[in-house]
Amino acid sequence: TDGDAAVIARRDTPYGRIVIAGTGDNIHNEDCAALYDLGGNDVCFNNQAGSIPAAVPTAILVDFDGNDSYESTDPLTQGSGNFGVGILRDLAGDDTYIGIREVQGTAFAGIGLLLDEAGNDTYRAIDTAQGVAFFGTGILGDRSGNDRYEAHQAAQGVGSTGGIGILSDLAGNDTYYCKGGQQTGYDTRGHYEGWSQGMGFGLRPYASGGIGILYDGAGADRYEAGTFAQGGGYYYAFGILADDGDADDSYLGTRYAQGFGVHQAVGAFVEAGGNDTYRTRHCVAQGLAWDESVGLFLDEAGNDRYDGGEGFSLGAVSHNGLCFFLDRAGDDIYT
Repeated sequence: TDGDAAVIARRDTPYGRIVIAGTGDNIHNEDCAALYDLGGNDVCFNNQAGSIPAAVPTAILVDFDGNDSYESTDPLTQGSGNFGVGILRDLAGDDTYIGIREVQGTAFAGIGLLLDEAGNDTYRAIDTAQGVAFFGTGILGDRSGNDRYEAHQAAQGVGSTGGIGILSDLAGNDTYYCKGGQQTGYDTRGHYEGWSQGMGFGLRPYASGGIGILYDGAGADRYEAGTFAQGGGYYYAFGILADDGDADDSYLGTRYAQGFGVHQAVGAFVEAGGNDTYRTRHCVAQGLAWDESVGLFLDEAGNDRYDGGEGFSLGAVSHNGLCFFLDRAGDDIYT
């Protein structure tokens, strides 16, 4: 068999097409239930391990090598479960994932998983991406490399009604960005919505929220987001941002950021070490609870700098809330 051939083997089944592609630089356009690409710098325009209701209940894509590009204009692709199961696993290479919404480890009444094993990767989308779930489980896992995560709203470890959304990055100097989609509901000039980066939220007052988790294992990381982001819960939900490394990290929120609970919810923020910087574009950050909620902010070590903005920050509570703010070590500065 010619290993460089675009298609080495193909079989049609009642549950979708199965394709084994060669080591050349392939372009994949046809939707598959299972696609195994043996190598090459490939470009994917197909369903990219996104399940398709009534046609492909389970979709799998495994790419063994190469600097690949996954580009999608369709929702619920790139390792997403749409009333089914979608699993995308890329074993090597500096890869790029580009989509509009509901991509990159997203689930709607299903299970979605995107696992990238190695390389300096880039993830880009508009909203509802990068480990997000409604009525299911959506996971984006990146094992290594200096990676960049970009979106504008509701992304990067978000769980809404009936969902568990997880973004886990185990190593590398990573950048997380989520804002710029629309002006915040507070109508504050220059402020954007976020709802991201370890955020669980419900649809107040109609439906309870889910669980959102953002975990980063190591590296000097940078986080930037709009309102409601970076370890928060909103309306019967739970969200957490945990950075487990000892490098110097930077966090920039807007309003409601970095360990907060709002409206009968729980939010947590945990930093393991390093000389970290915490900032907000407004206020209401770095540990707070509002309206029968619980907030936790924990920094384990390092000479840190806190800028809580105009107020209601650094362990603030109101309306029967409970908040714990703990900085366990280091020569810190509070503004």
